[in-house]
Amino acid sequence: LAAMMGGPASISCDLISILPQTREEMARQVAIFKEERSFWANSECRILADNDCMMVLQYNDPDFTQVKVHVYIKKFCQNAVTVYPVCPESSSYLTVDGITLTGAQLAEEGVELKVGRANNAVVLELTKQ
Repeated sequence: LAAMMGGPASISCDLISILPQTREEMARQVAIFKEERSFWANSECRILADNDCMMVLQYNDPDFTQVKVHVYIKKFCQNAVTVYPVCPESSSYLTVDGITLTGAQLAEEGVELKVGRANNAVVLELTKQ
C-alpha cells in the first residue's frame, strides 16, 4: 500500500475478490492519501538509493516541514537499511517513534529501518519541529 503514495493513487484489481479486512485497509490508505493530497501534489522527490536490492525515495515539501522516506525492497538482501534523509542541518525533526533528530544527525548517523522481506515497502516520516 505504500506504493500508492508518491504519485497518482490507483488500484487495478478485482475489488470484489479482496478480503473485507484488506478492503478496509485500502480504504484507510486512500483516506490518508486524500488528507495528504496537497503534500503529494507539491512535494519534491529525491532518489537516495537505487540498486538491485532496493530503491529509496525521499519526498519533502519545499520548506522541509514534512519529509517522507520510502524504502522499496526489490529483493531481500539484508534485514535493515540505514537511510540518510536530506534535511536542513540546523532543523530538528520528530519521528513517528517520538525521537527528535537534527538535520545534521540525520546526515551523519541516519535512521535504521527494518525492511522485512522482498516486495515490501517501509516508510520513515519526519516532521519539522
